[in-house]
Amino acid sequence: MYPVLFNIAGFTIKTGEVIWLLSAVLFMVLTRNRGERLYGINSETMTRSSVISFLGAATGAALFGMLESPQAAGGPVNLMLSLSSSGAILFGAASMFAASQYYRMGFTAFADAASIPAAFSIALWRLGCLAEGCCRGTVSKAHICLLQYPGENVARIPYPLIEFSFDIICVFLLLKIEKILFKSGMEGRGIILAMSLALYGYFRLASNFLREDGLTPAGTAAFAVFAVGGTAALIRILRPHMPQPARKGR
Repeated sequence: MYPVLFNIAGFTIKTGEVIWLLSAVLFMVLTRNRGERLYGINSETMTRSSVISFLGAATGAALFGMLESPQAAGGPVNLMLSLSSSGAILFGAASMFAASQYYRMGFTAFADAASIPAAFSIALWRLGCLAEGCCRGTVSKAHICLLQYPGENVARIPYPLIEFSFDIICVFLLLKIEKILFKSGMEGRGIILAMSLALYGYFRLASNFLREDGLTPAGTAAFAVFAVGGTAALIRILRPHMPQPARKGR
């Protein structure tokens, strides 16, 4: 790992910070391009809405991070290392809805356009966490697939790499499903959004024991809402298109 990318005249640029910035820029660019190219949303509207969504997500990540950080009650909080993914998702979704209402475009189409770039952005973000040494996995005595951070004499489960791998798998899975939806004329109905929320929510709940810091009660509740809410929304969207059991005649 190379936490410091370069240092010029006392100005330090960290690898993790560059990756985090790249993930944010790619989210906005990919969301804009997908919204215009795949879902037929005006390019100017998509540009503004993508920026609004990112700013909302960043605000939620910082706000929830400060509230959830164990340092919040008694000392300074390192903002970049305390960002909350649950806050980012919650405020990002709320910002998407607000932007869709203001610019009078379909919320579900906009959300579907943004969901896959969001998953990819989270994957890159975890690589930044790996470089910065945050979001560490729990200490393990296993002899394979472990990670040792500089200054530590213990081996840890490589949680950032595990989540990165899961997120990348989700990106390819959602792209495949999206392709099927376009062929069947069911695109832009919120299916991609619902699936991404459910998948990530269940993953974070199931993998919580692998992280050293773990989820706070508020974070656990938030991801439970994402998982259950995403599943419920998916069922509601797909139910009219599912085969209905034949009714028996009297």
